Amino acid sequence: GVYCSEHDWLLNQVLRGDWGFAGAVVTDWGAANDRVRGIAAGLDLEMPASGGVNDRRLVAAVRDGRLPEADLDRAVTRNLSLALLGGELPKQRVAMDQDAHHALARRAAGECAVLLKNEGALLPLAPGARIAVIGAFAKQPRYQGAGSSQVNPTRLDCAFDAIAATVGDGASLDYAPGYDPKHSEPDAALVAEAAAAAAEAEVAVVFAGLPGSYESEGFDRSHMALPEQHDRLIAAVCEANPNTVVVLSNGAPVAMPWVAAPKAILEGYLAGQGGGAAMADVLFGRVNPSGKLAETFPLQQADVPADRWFPGTGRQVHYREGLHVGYRYFDTAAAPVLFPFGHGLSYTRFEYGDLELSADAFAQGGELAVSFALTNSGDLAGSEVVQLYAHAAQSSVHRPEQELRAFTKVALAPGETRRVTLTLDDAAFAVYDTDAGKWIVEAGEFEIRLGASSRDIRLRTRLKVQSSQSLSAAARGVGGLDGSDEAFAALLGKPVPPPEPSRPYHLNSSLGEIGETALGRFIRSKVASGFQKRMGVKAGDEATARMFEAMANNMPLRSLALFSGGRLSFNGLAALVALLNHRLLTALRLLLRRSDDGFPG
Repeated sequence: GVYCSEHDWLLNQVLRGDWGFAGAVVTDWGAANDRVRGIAAGLDLEMPASGGVNDRRLVAAVRDGRLPEADLDRAVTRNLSLALLGGELPKQRVAMDQDAHHALARRAAGECAVLLKNEGALLPLAPGARIAVIGAFAKQPRYQGAGSSQVNPTRLDCAFDAIAATVGDGASLDYAPGYDPKHSEPDAALVAEAAAAAAEAEVAVVFAGLPGSYESEGFDRSHMALPEQHDRLIAAVCEANPNTVVVLSNGAPVAMPWVAAPKAILEGYLAGQGGGAAMADVLFGRVNPSGKLAETFPLQQADVPADRWFPGTGRQVHYREGLHVGYRYFDTAAAPVLFPFGHGLSYTRFEYGDLELSADAFAQGGELAVSFALTNSGDLAGSEVVQLYAHAAQSSVHRPEQELRAFTKVALAPGETRRVTLTLDDAAFAVYDTDAGKWIVEAGEFEIRLGASSRDIRLRTRLKVQSSQSLSAAARGVGGLDGSDEAFAALLGKPVPPPEPSRPYHLNSSLGEIGETALGRFIRSKVASGFQKRMGVKAGDEATARMFEAMANNMPLRSLALFSGGRLSFNGLAALVALLNHRLLTALRLLLRRSDDGFPG
């Protein structure tokens, strides 16, 4: 393949030509593979700066004719334009209303929370109930992602304080940590203490989820499980008190082997600085939950179609699922799930009815209005995220069972009915023809479906689509749920290549791969410890240390030169690669080489 930072078609034809982008193209951190090829293909700025390592190579490439000077001038011009644009911004301090921003953060977190389960209407809680708050996340919230996405909050709410403020001084409120958030091993004493507290309460609220060491940029999750201590804690608390609410803090779907035990489950995700108070708002009914899942929660990891080929072998991972990602797979396969895409409960009820289309047929190039009546038939004000799915009843190419084509959020007072209209255009019916290189609207019959989730369809109607366009023969022969080698080769348009061995090592070998050698393990250890030192990881913080070890495992060797601030040249790095490959004479020759103008490897 071709690196995106060196892809002329992506950067020039698509980005600058088709999309009309006129600005500078900047890499992600350490994503520039070959700076010379990148400049030639339209890449402008690499991040971070290489401390002169790549600058010397660019100068040499211009001098020997490998890089036209005009290409370099073009990148310089774009970078200067970007810098000058920033310099024109007013140099003034902007007053920020921290209270207003925090209130917005709290409101956003409350509206985004997803009520997954609420048996017997356990939620919302009564402020006078005897409550046991369990789980260290209630006092030490997991509220944002790890790595470079981290920000410094102006303030940070914790759920326990917000719950205590809600119930007041005279209420019965107990707390037990249940687990140590910096260690994943179960602590039987902490679990027993939590179960005892739950047994004495009318309602137990368990705060659990994924610590930052389980999910971050820089590495993949290796499984979908919560830490064992969280799973054991939830099971023990539910056994001690059937009136248990589980509040989750995590960035993506997790396995829930205990899902049948608690009466209520609230998915808070990573809720930000106002998340603690927002969870209390939802738990006590000050906010009626209206969030919906943006992904499917499978029953188990093995149900995910990609799991059969994850994490891959050697240097190869097969993405055999094609279009069948997330709900597109589960709905097409009619596979049972834990919670479907688009799912989310409310403290009120919504009824759908009176579906109408603005026309009996959709003509390619036109628009179609889909309208229906939505009623809040409950006793509380609430909001519903209505979802429109399109099902291709007739198509010459395989398509998923249904695809989300429109959605909107509607707020209704108790008893209120409102007419909701969603508008569809070509994008709702088109399929991309890879052979023709464009989107095609085929004539045929579609079913328009409206619902509260991909598995909770309330209204449906048929629609004719009229079009003179047709798909190529190549496009018609690809698709389906078959993940066989033959089907995957058809999807690729070529035979499935055999996996490459990890050796011989090269500049894009990962530190995890070179960890097969003693020298590689030493380098990987030094890089991981360097990460921890720069990020101020404290001694004994095993969870964060493991996160940085995982990040180091996925780093390519070339990043060592790019991140060295000029202290390690590509010649030096190439010599290191030669040593790892037991090519001692080559390593010596590279170390004695005076210039660093090529891309050895």
